[in-house]
Amino acid sequence: MIKRLLLTAALVCGPVQAEFYSGNDLLQKMDGEFSDRSLALGFVAGVADVWTNISVCPPKNVTLGQAHDIVRRYLVDNPQTRHFTAESLAKNALERVWPCRRGSGT
Repeated sequence: MIKRLLLTAALVCGPVQAEFYSGNDLLQKMDGEFSDRSLALGFVAGVADVWTNISVCPPKNVTLGQAHDIVRRYLVDNPQTRHFTAESLAKNALERVWPCRRGSGT
């Protein structure tokens, strides 16, 4: 619930863009001023919400801050891929840490 509220607030407060963020753009926002960091947090929440129980299966009680830290660490550690879309990179980072087990239904 809180994740969706943050995502909604981030989307409502920021300008509408018709382009995709790259990993470079997302990392810049993660390291930017408060409003940019809030947008990045909302972005990670949105990616996590979309892929949870599809290809990302985090344990119970995981925080949005933990997901943010995982994505940021992945972006820092993989500069050679940061030109790809931020959504694909965030999804990949979260899948690597919290993959869903095949045949488990989650």
